[in-house]
Amino acid sequence: MVNYYRPAGIAEALSLMASHGGNYVLMYQPPRAKHVKEWLSGDIIDLSEAGLDQVSVKNNELVIGSMVSIETLYRADAIRGLADGLLSQAAKVSATQAMRNLATLGGVLMNPVFPAEIILALLVLDAQVLVTDSATPEIRIPIEKFVAEANPKLPRGSLLAGVAIPLNEKLKGVLERVARTRSDTSIVSVAVTADGTLNNPKIAIFGASPLPKRYHAAESLLASNPLTEASIEQCLERIPEDTQAVSNYRGSAEYRQAMAVVLTRRALLSLKKS
Repeated sequence: MVNYYRPAGIAEALSLMASHGGNYVLMYQPPRAKHVKEWLSGDIIDLSEAGLDQVSVKNNELVIGSMVSIETLYRADAIRGLADGLLSQAAKVSATQAMRNLATLGGVLMNPVFPAEIILALLVLDAQVLVTDSATPEIRIPIEKFVAEANPKLPRGSLLAGVAIPLNEKLKGVLERVARTRSDTSIVSVAVTADGTLNNPKIAIFGASPLPKRYHAAESLLASNPLTEASIEQCLERIPEDTQAVSNYRGSAEYRQAMAVVLTRRALLSLKKS
């Protein structure tokens, strides 16, 4: 028999987790429905009333709770005002409105392959994942480290509290993607950011590799050079070196690798013109 709990705060949630000795499932709703067997592998702890559904600004950071809906990621003014609305745009294309209202940021973080655009935005925004347990109110994990595997694992006895994103009013951002239809899952998607002087651009790509990832080698060629058409082309030469594209029914590996270059060029040129 599976029991269902809805704790009225983080402390109560952590207490329930401790009493169950690991035999529980934290209910972070992803945008893609889970098979019922995944929910029934232990008692269910629903975090919807745990106070993790807020968007706030603290210490020059934007803090987004793990139970914030994807629809809120799309509509919240504080999120729309960051990096030309990059994270907001990513949320909008991630799912239908019905699923955006149901799914949460925590569900995306725990299932980073879908929808990849939100993860890409968090990667180039230098987000940190916030985790808490009964002994430590806040543990920070760089988003790049947290999503290094297709199924991120939380430390035993801890829960996902949300993410923190450094605030930079001058940060610019661009999201590019290609899909079979506008509302379909992307075949390849790219997110880039740069500061107000177009220095230190950051590039993240999904679809040319199994997981969303930062392309540090390509970034390094732009870190100390002005963002020009020539420097962009030099940067793009490094993209195929970091790709591990796999063919499937949405596109061949060759197509995915080529589109990673095309979309990165498009995004960087858009930054240059902004």
